[in-house]
Amino acid sequence: MVCLDRQGRGKEVDLTASNHSGVQTEPVETVPFMPDIFESTAEGGARLRAGRCTSCGALSFPRRTVCVHCGPGHEIEVTVIEGGGTVYASTVVRVPSPVGLKAPYAYGYVDLNDVPLRVFGLFAQADAGGLTPGTPVRLVAENLCRDAAGRELVAYKFASLKGATA
Repeated sequence: MVCLDRQGRGKEVDLTASNHSGVQTEPVETVPFMPDIFESTAEGGARLRAGRCTSCGALSFPRRTVCVHCGPGHEIEVTVIEGGGTVYASTVVRVPSPVGLKAPYAYGYVDLNDVPLRVFGLFAQADAGGLTPGTPVRLVAENLCRDAAGRELVAYKFASLKGATA
């Protein structure tokens, strides 16, 4: 996979922590790609770090510094959202992205279950047939790429529950 460095230059990186013989080596440190907007759970899930206005209760993701309803002067507190939702819209991209995502990949909007919020994000799979509007999904944390220090960058994604057994 290609990851971009801070100057926007692409660099091919190996996503496996193995030596040249393919044998697994020491564990690689993992860090959130954007730590202020989500956190990983021990079970491989993810929690979003949204904002909630302390005056009117309006939610925003990513967290805003000013409430769109109340304006400046009202505190926005961090509120953690977990679980899942349903696909509102999705698309599959069949060309590599300029930021290093390998084709095909999918992204779109998800209406969250427990809060009135529609969130944009990547999907864990690129199957257009499995990501139709109304498809139930859950938040997961998955490896995205490695940074210049060799750490695995982890991002939140939505994984389809269609056909899953629970």
